[in-house]
Amino acid sequence: MEKYILHLFQEGGCDYTIGCGHAIEEIEVEEEGDLKDKLKELITGWSRDYLDKATIYKVSQKEELNIDELFAEDDAEDMKIKEQEEVDRELRLLKKLRNKYPNA
Repeated sequence: MEKYILHLFQEGGCDYTIGCGHAIEEIEVEEEGDLKDKLKELITGWSRDYLDKATIYKVSQKEELNIDELFAEDDAEDMKIKEQEEVDRELRLLKKLRNKYPNA
C-alpha cells in the first residue's frame, strides 16, 4: 500500500478565510501505477480556471502528534513568565511602599 498527500492550490485564495484556496487529500493506492488514475479522479472536481498548482508528496511515515503535549511546554513557559512578572510587580510595589513609609 502506497500513501500520498495531494496539495491543490488556488492562486490568491478565494476570500479572507484561512486556508481558502488550498485543499489537502490523503491518497492510498495499492501500487504506484494506480496513482495517476486516483489523481485524475480527485483533480477533475476542480475547474481549470481555479486550480493553479497541484503537488504530490509520497508519505514514508505517518505519526499523530499529541497537541496537548506540544502546547503544555509553551503553557509551562508562559506560566513561568507570568509568575516572574508578578514577583517583579510586587517587588516594585514593596520598594515604593518602603520609600513612602521608611519608619514602618
